[in-house]
Amino acid sequence: MSLQIPPGMDLSTIPLMANPNGSPPNFVNPPSQEAISMGVGLTFAILSFLALSLRLVSNWKFSRKLMIDDYLCLAGFILMTGYFSVGVTMSAVSRHSWDVPLSVLMEPSFNKKIFSFNFLSAPAICTPKLAILALYMRLFKLERWFRVCAWATVALVVAFTISCVSVAAAACAPQHGIWTLRMTCGTWMTKVGVVGGALWVAVDVIIFCLPLPIILTLNLTLKKKIAVALVFMTGLLAIICSIISLYYRVQIQRAADTLWNAAIVQACAFAEGYITIIVSCTPAMYSFYSNIFITSSFYSNLRSTFSRGKGSQASSNAPSKAYAASDDSGSSKGFRNGTQDYTIEVKTTEIARPGSIAVGTEEWAGQQNPGIWKHMTFERASMSVKEPATAVSPV
Repeated sequence: MSLQIPPGMDLSTIPLMANPNGSPPNFVNPPSQEAISMGVGLTFAILSFLALSLRLVSNWKFSRKLMIDDYLCLAGFILMTGYFSVGVTMSAVSRHSWDVPLSVLMEPSFNKKIFSFNFLSAPAICTPKLAILALYMRLFKLERWFRVCAWATVALVVAFTISCVSVAAAACAPQHGIWTLRMTCGTWMTKVGVVGGALWVAVDVIIFCLPLPIILTLNLTLKKKIAVALVFMTGLLAIICSIISLYYRVQIQRAADTLWNAAIVQACAFAEGYITIIVSCTPAMYSFYSNIFITSSFYSNLRSTFSRGKGSQASSNAPSKAYAASDDSGSSKGFRNGTQDYTIEVKTTEIARPGSIAVGTEEWAGQQNPGIWKHMTFERASMSVKEPATAVSPV
């Protein structure tokens, strides 16, 4: 059913509904949710892009191929970006319903955007959830009960997504090739949105709880179990977003100001979809950090810089003395690394045998004769390379 407008009326002067407080419509500079919707969407789009990039780099580096969950995550990001892009172009209706003229709603271009937005909604939100479920089945494939639950959830998500796309195609497509406002589109998509909002909350809770029983039975220390659980518990963010989105989906049906509440739902949908992508990338990001980042030269240089700064501060607060390694006869020996000798200023020393000279977390190999070189544990204050020599006398 299309909205029937008497001929000859100037639609640019007629609001969608009258202001409840009797004030005239504000078509010039009304309050708007545009900044919130765009800010939320853009922020999480950037974060999810970074998370996805780390995921793809990490997985490709270690396996030289991408898995089905990687492709689903990539597809989810593309769909979410398309969904967000269409939503941004609909900022003219991110206002109170009484501040939106009917002329905007009747434009063919706007109704094409409505159709595209509703058509992309369910696929964009469900595909990242499928990526998480696919990742779960790859990680925990030996547990039969887990596979059954995961596949059942996948079937539910796919079936509902197909239903949403079908309703959007039937209710929002143009009649007789004419793009105009269809009341059935808003009515049906509002109902589907409430059902979908409830379903997404349930699916997010399932995704959050599904791996916990397996994690608790892993042969790990309590500290590692907590760390692994925290990686998966980032799904709490998606649950919170889906609950907020469900609340405002219900308000669209109950409250008169549908466009204002719809704009909030839109912002929550952007956050929910992109956060789900980030959640699906969390295990890979953890792998990137532990296997790539902390083994990189950048991390080593960064850590060395901070260690050097702490060492200098410690040496300025306590007396220090320059030490040189000595053999059993008491003769002074310099510390030789390869062909270079070092003068090492230290705060404290503990003599043990045999071993190497330890500097912070680094070990510097000395002569391989344990009778000459001793094990020294100390805080490094400074190190200077000297010309090759055979001995360094104490200061």
